[in-house]
Amino acid sequence: MADLIQIRRDTAANWTSANTVLAQGELGAETDTSKIKIGDGSTAWTSLAYLIDAGSYITESSTSTFTNKTINGSNNTLTNISLTAGVTGTLPVANGGTGITAAGTSGNVLISDGTNWASAAPASSGSWAKLQTITASGDAVVEIDFSAESSAYKVFKVVLINVTSDLATQPRMQFKIGGSYKTDSTYHYHVSRNRGNAAAWASNHSETSPDIQWGYYIGDSSGNSVYAEHVFPNVNDGKYQMVQIDGTQAYSAVYNYDHRGSGIYAGAQGNLQAVRYNFSNSAEYSGTWVLYGLT
Repeated sequence: MADLIQIRRDTAANWTSANTVLAQGELGAETDTSKIKIGDGSTAWTSLAYLIDAGSYITESSTSTFTNKTINGSNNTLTNISLTAGVTGTLPVANGGTGITAAGTSGNVLISDGTNWASAAPASSGSWAKLQTITASGDAVVEIDFSAESSAYKVFKVVLINVTSDLATQPRMQFKIGGSYKTDSTYHYHVSRNRGNAAAWASNHSETSPDIQWGYYIGDSSGNSVYAEHVFPNVNDGKYQMVQIDGTQAYSAVYNYDHRGSGIYAGAQGNLQAVRYNFSNSAEYSGTWVLYGLT
């Protein structure tokens, strides 16, 4: 005849009321909670720790909340977890998450700078991503903020569309480095120009300028506007900051100007945080500036 082994059992309330001392190695089960304790021969029931706590397990019919808990061991599997309602907070990058709480602008993608993730406009490998559009109408200066964009962009390009001014003047630009716009006379630039009805090239150049002259006179005749591309090749490398200048200017109904050249701020090294388009007098800009980034 087989032996029958039974475990002492009762409800949790009755166990607590009796406060029994279980013998060494004796088991006691709570019939209404499925919890088990094992005796040591001296500790009363209410002071004895549970050997198995069924409430700490997730079952098909149970719902459990874990706070500051660690799941140890190997081959642990969690299934059927609702990520839309059952998980809150931000998962840090170090733990496999993104570290961000908002999805960002529709159509954006995640871009990593090696440490953090950021939401940014998508850019295919080797292609330009459109980042900002600024329209000026009677503005003495136009500022393009590079620091507002992800550091994943290594090169920026500003496209000028139908840019002109209300006075005849020389269009210029200044760089923001180290938190302030540089106005000392350490800009170097050389910009060549060719008039549509002339064979020879002329140039504007300086090694002691407080800014970079990026074009010839604009605003001194009807329909005088500029279309140009200004490429900033090394904005985040902490080196001397440069610009490559390429554009065309509808000078009048008779001819146009082509502009080719470059400029550099030689006064200090650092990341290029912004560029400011200004004038040599009190003229005001009109037109459109579009910023693109290249990863």
